[in-house]
Amino acid sequence: MAKTRITFEFDIDDDGKPGEFNIYLNPEARDWLVSELLSLDERNDHFHLWSMAWTPDEVGLSQLPYRGKVIDSAKILFRTDAWDEEHFPHVMQPQPTLDDFNEGPEPSKQKD
Repeated sequence: MAKTRITFEFDIDDDGKPGEFNIYLNPEARDWLVSELLSLDERNDHFHLWSMAWTPDEVGLSQLPYRGKVIDSAKILFRTDAWDEEHFPHVMQPQPTLDDFNEGPEPSKQKD
């Protein structure tokens, strides 16, 4: 069986800023991650991922980038709606739509 390989990475845009977040997985890592996600519940509500350099004998995050900036640690948290409504009610608000981002003053029309 091959060793799990997971890479959490931000693409870097043309301005050098983090862009899209990507997760790269080999088949063993996919199976492990799905199993971990399915095991989460209200009592077992999170797990950590650390750099392979920090935890060489456990499933860890690869520090070899595909083409962006790798993330060396992560925490995955399970939160029910009831928990969020009590502790972080703002995350239960309606999500912004594309129209919310496009609102604003209409660009001025230039004359030639």
